[in-house]
Amino acid sequence: MEARSSDAIRPCPGCGEAGVAPDGALNGWALACCRRCGLRFTVEAPSHEQLKELYDRLYHEGDVYQRHLDEARRLGTSKPDGPGLYRRLTFLNRYRPRPAERLLEVGCGVGTFLVHAKARGWQVEGIDLSESAIHASQDLHGVPVRIGSFDELEFDAGAYGAIVAWEVLEHLADPRSFLDKARRLLHPHGVLACSVPNEGAKVPWPEVRGPASLPPVHLNFWDRQALLRFFELNGFTTDRVITQRSMLSVTNPRDAPLRFARQQAGALVGAYEGIHLFAAARPIG
Repeated sequence: MEARSSDAIRPCPGCGEAGVAPDGALNGWALACCRRCGLRFTVEAPSHEQLKELYDRLYHEGDVYQRHLDEARRLGTSKPDGPGLYRRLTFLNRYRPRPAERLLEVGCGVGTFLVHAKARGWQVEGIDLSESAIHASQDLHGVPVRIGSFDELEFDAGAYGAIVAWEVLEHLADPRSFLDKARRLLHPHGVLACSVPNEGAKVPWPEVRGPASLPPVHLNFWDRQALLRFFELNGFTTDRVITQRSMLSVTNPRDAPLRFARQQAGALVGAYEGIHLFAAARPIG
């Protein structure tokens, strides 16, 4: 899809600003950039039906989400995958539930994070678009999960102490409406925790981009400042944004030990950044 004039581009899906400009293309999809919040996004977005078909296909054996199917199988063993260092730092180690406090994970995939949150005392539930992911795992983890999209399913207003969305916002045609609904569902002291790919200039993206990080799988592209503005302009105050310092997802130390050592040293002093941003934010008022 070729880039087009700004008059033909939809308003920014992150803040609603009409002042957007063409910004090249990625994987054949035209991109635009918002002058107000800095979000880069695809000029066009797939329909809900197209997205559902896409994610069911991605979870098939041998496709780009094969690692999640492998993860589901490990849920049934004595050594399931851990929640991940940055998910612990962003949320699990920082926010402790009150008795019977509810947590909703949007885009729960095979449910690994829900298992760990439940072990920390949260009353958990999850949703995901992919029937394949949920069918592969729901009998293993025994937590309530539903198939569907966040914008279409009904939830209890003000009932949740936490909503988590790991690697979800980049997939959404309308992330602004996601924050609007999250605000309604969280109780007054609730928290939203999320992660998104880091599109900052310090990430060596050309080395790590794969089909799972390109349009039409990813539709939105934030760097750290754009993510902060995204929350600010949508009525949230940010508790923290963590810039990933591990370069393991960028370069395999076994394949390129010298390059990995150089990048990891650079990450420790701030010259390089890892491929994800992790954030926790609360609704204002």
